[in-house]
Formats: sequence, structure tokens, C-alpha cells
Amino acid sequence: MVDSGSFLEACGENDLKLRLHVLPRSARNMICGVHGNALKVALQAPPVDGKANKELLLFLAKKLHLKKKTLVLATGKSSRTKTVIISSPDRDELVQRLSALIGSV
Repeated sequence: MVDSGSFLEACGENDLKLRLHVLPRSARNMICGVHGNALKVALQAPPVDGKANKELLLFLAKKLHLKKKTLVLATGKSSRTKTVIISSPDRDELVQRLSALIGSV
């Protein structure tokens, strides 16, 4: 299992901060593993007019079984390095879901 502490940290009472390294214009949407202190995510969408950012939030929501409104792009709107804030009432369960996703890579 990958140590999620390198790209995931507690932020507020119920929030988690997820650091990401995004690869737009990829062949398919997928979690690639860990890149430094960030989770590496490949997206099909181009980095034009916020399309990759929208696809990132939809992809993460689907993979983590969350509603899209629980994810907010906090930093990196025009960068490959991004930070997403995830509001989740059950932090431990969310960490387990992320670990399972990364473990399957």
C-alpha cells in the first residue's frame, strides 16, 4: 500500500487536501500512481477553457464515490500541479478509498 500521507493531508474539521499532478490530453482517464508528493492523474481532456479541471473533479468524484459538489479545485487552475479540497464527513473511509485506488495501480 502507498503512503497517502505524501499527497493527502487533513485540512479543517472534515476536509482533506489532495495534491495532484495532472497529465492532460492522455489516452484515457486514470490514476497513474504517485509523482513526488502528489497523486498523478491522467485525463483525456485538453487543458483549454477549464475542460481538464472540470474532468478532473468529475473523475475524482466518480472514483471516490462522492458527489461533485464535495470537491473544490483550490489551487492550480492553469497548472499541472493542483490542490483539491475534499469535504467528507468520514475522513478515514475516504483515505481507505484513495489507498485502494492507488494500490490497484
